[in-house]
Amino acid sequence: MTHRRTAARGLALLAAALLASAAVSGWAVARSEDSDRAGSTEKGMSREQRLDHHMALMSKELKLTPQQESQMRTITNEERSQLEPLFKEMRETRRAIRLETEKGSFDEARVRSLAERQARVNVDLIVARARITSKMFAILTPEQRAHMREMHEHGRPDRSERHEDSDSD
Repeated sequence: MTHRRTAARGLALLAAALLASAAVSGWAVARSEDSDRAGSTEKGMSREQRLDHHMALMSKELKLTPQQESQMRTITNEERSQLEPLFKEMRETRRAIRLETEKGSFDEARVRSLAERQARVNVDLIVARARITSKMFAILTPEQRAHMREMHEHGRPDRSERHEDSDSD
């Protein structure tokens, strides 16, 4: 009975993580994959450059005031210290899974353990992203919130192009 509970708990955790993964737009994983590339992000942009680019897009799309833009940057900078260890853990588990599968012999228990570890990190990343988004929504006007919701629902053209590019890597 204990083995069944443990197996059921593991399956429930895995299922929850998979569902949660689907809910995320790929932001965290794409960001952590980018940092694998010798400290730079896609198309040669550093993290700071990409943050500046993202902030410029948000500022333009939402018509942020200078004060709101400053608050957004503060939120992002405050959260970064909590996100970095999660990005590192995600990279490490991704590498470990890849190494396990390239050995020529498959250790399902090891891969499953790594996958569960990665799922827990992914849950933490999803929670962090939701926390950041919530903080950002709190400083927006009702009109800006409505526009940001619309952006989330419909996506942005530059985001879908980025994912198409990363699929061909």
